[in-house]
Amino acid sequence: MSPADGAPATTVAGWRCAVCGATVDVAEPMPWRCPRATETDRRHLLQIVRAGRPAPAGGDENTVLAHDRDLAWSAYAAAHGMTAAARRRLVLDLDDAVRSVAGGGFVATPFGRSAALSDELGFAAGGGVWVKDETGGVAGSQKARHLLTILLHLRAAEELGHLTARPPLAI
Repeated sequence: MSPADGAPATTVAGWRCAVCGATVDVAEPMPWRCPRATETDRRHLLQIVRAGRPAPAGGDENTVLAHDRDLAWSAYAAAHGMTAAARRRLVLDLDDAVRSVAGGGFVATPFGRSAALSDELGFAAGGGVWVKDETGGVAGSQKARHLLTILLHLRAAEELGHLTARPPLAI
């Protein structure tokens, strides 16, 4: 479903601190810290608040685009008027940059029965060992996916004029 047929543009409504209950609007730029956290009390943890159930993955080969409705960066960008086409362009541009360095982008990796492994272990043809080999692409790294969504948020903030100077980042 898409916003054109009545579905919400996103399932992300905002952020709530798991420690103190403080809320942060989805339209807030760079919402990575609870507003009540202090230098001496940094245990506060913002969690996504959903306006609905996570959507089934879309049919796009790019996993970021397939889950667009469930990503906070996309909700932030949409809340500030960035169109679906502009968000798609941003994802594809960054995916191309990652692909040029890593050799693979953010695409779903296949999941299937490993005949060699299943046969070696003596499993019947209908059973066996099923494998999702994510060694050949950056999309298999949870950290890479997380960092990409942060980068997408920062790039969207730049394009929307909410971030005029790039802050130093550390991983």
